[in-house]
Amino acid sequence: MSSLSTNFLIKEAKLFNYFKNELTENHIWITGKSKVFLLLTLLSILSILVGAFGQLMGMEINSVSLFITLGVILSFVFTRISDYLSINYALIHYPDYSPLLKKSFFKRTNKQNFLRAYRSDKLNDKLLEPDFQNIDIDTLIEYYKNSSNSLTAKKWWPVTLTAVIAFPVWSESVAVLISSGSRIEEKMAMALALLVVSFSITFLISSVKTALESILLMHSIELSEMAKLLELIKIARLNSINNPT
Repeated sequence: MSSLSTNFLIKEAKLFNYFKNELTENHIWITGKSKVFLLLTLLSILSILVGAFGQLMGMEINSVSLFITLGVILSFVFTRISDYLSINYALIHYPDYSPLLKKSFFKRTNKQNFLRAYRSDKLNDKLLEPDFQNIDIDTLIEYYKNSSNSLTAKKWWPVTLTAVIAFPVWSESVAVLISSGSRIEEKMAMALALLVVSFSITFLISSVKTALESILLMHSIELSEMAKLLELIKIARLNSINNPT
């Protein structure tokens, strides 16, 4: 490996480690109180799962409804409290970014705007340090994009293959179940039941997909985010040149 390549990879690794260690949500604005309410949110979601499992096990409908209703309400409330505390912390410690933050219990704030603005500013400061001044930002963007795409393709193909195999099996099962009814009323009831099950499975698949992405694609997501932040820095720099203050 040439010295130029070695130099680039060393600088890239330092920059990426700075992003991972210093610019995480946990480091920026997740306080101890926020973590408590995030934990309570997880417990509330668990109560929803308990209610769904209880329905399958034949629990009384009132008990099932109570578990699910309480779980939905409490998970919403605890999530909003956690977000509210984080935003309040950011407004106090990062007042320059207050236009991007709205402290409201009921109206959800787009946290990504604040996080990307803050992270891009910090990364820009890092790039201005002597160790990074000779590195080309376009090269970094291309490197992080290619690395993210390559890693995603490598780790996500088993999930895609499973979905391709499972979909026709599910379709065939639905067709068999509907055709098993002897009367129109039975077929309609079966179709309605399968529709409800399909919505439930869709929600479950969405949750599983999010969990799998967090497990399998975390590094890929971080690389992609780095590329987006560097693109934002590039745009901001060009804007400052074209519109000097």
